[in-house]
Amino acid sequence: MSCWACWWCFPLAQTSALVGGAMTFVFGLIGGWLSDHRGRKIVLIAPRVALMLVIVPMFWWLAAAPGGTSFLIVSAVIAALTAMTAAASIVVIPELLPTAFRSTGILWCTPLEQHSLAGPRSSW
Repeated sequence: MSCWACWWCFPLAQTSALVGGAMTFVFGLIGGWLSDHRGRKIVLIAPRVALMLVIVPMFWWLAAAPGGTSFLIVSAVIAALTAMTAAASIVVIPELLPTAFRSTGILWCTPLEQHSLAGPRSSW
C-alpha cells in the first residue's frame, strides 16, 4: 500500500506544515531580536552551522525510528534553524547593493527568485 493510500499520512503532512509555520514565526522573531542585539553576523552564521552539524544525524534518526513524532521533531528543528537567519538575511541582501540601486535591485531580485524557485505560473 502506498503512502498516499494511508488514512494517517495527510493529517501528519498538515501537522508538519503547521509545526513548520509555527517554528518559522517564533524563531524568525527570535532571530530578528538576536540580530538587533548581538549583531547580524552571529545570527547569520551560528544557525546555519548548527543546521550543518545536526541535519545528517537527524535524518539518520528519522530513518532509524520512523514515525510521526520523529518526523515532527525533525521538521521543527529544521524550520527553527532556518527561520532564525531569515530576518537578518532580509536586511543583509539590500545592504549588499549600492545605495542608489537598492530598491531597483530588490525589485528585480524578488520576482526572479520567486520565479526560479516556484517555476512558471499559469492562471488556470
